[in-house]
Amino acid sequence: MIRGFLGITPKNVTPALAAQFNLPVQEGILVVRVIAESSADVAGLEAGDIIVKLGGEPIINTGELSTFLLAHLPGETIDIEFVRLGVASRAEAVLGDRRRQAALAVVALDTCDEKAF
Repeated sequence: MIRGFLGITPKNVTPALAAQFNLPVQEGILVVRVIAESSADVAGLEAGDIIVKLGGEPIINTGELSTFLLAHLPGETIDIEFVRLGVASRAEAVLGDRRRQAALAVVALDTCDEKAF
C-alpha cells in the first residue's frame, strides 16, 4: 500500500497528558521524535511540537494521523499546523514514501517497538 510518510514518532495528547506536562492544548499529536532527513525534519518539526491540523483537518489522535496519511500520496505537499512552546505555528511538508523513509526510521530508532508515521 502506497501512503504518505511524515517521519515522526507520535503520541496522543490526552487531557491527562496535557495536565501532567502543562501542555498548551488538550488534544493533538505530540511529536516524540523526528526522523533525520524525513519530511517532518525538512519541514522544521521538532520533538515536543504538537500537531493539531494536517491539510486543514483537525488531527486529534494517531488513528486520525494514520487515516490522513493513507489518503495522501508521497510527493503531496501538506500544510501542518502545530504548537511549539505554546505558540501556534505553520509549516509545509512534502510527504515522503513510507517504504523508503521507513528504512531511515529503523536506523534512527533505538528500539523497534516505536512506530513511525
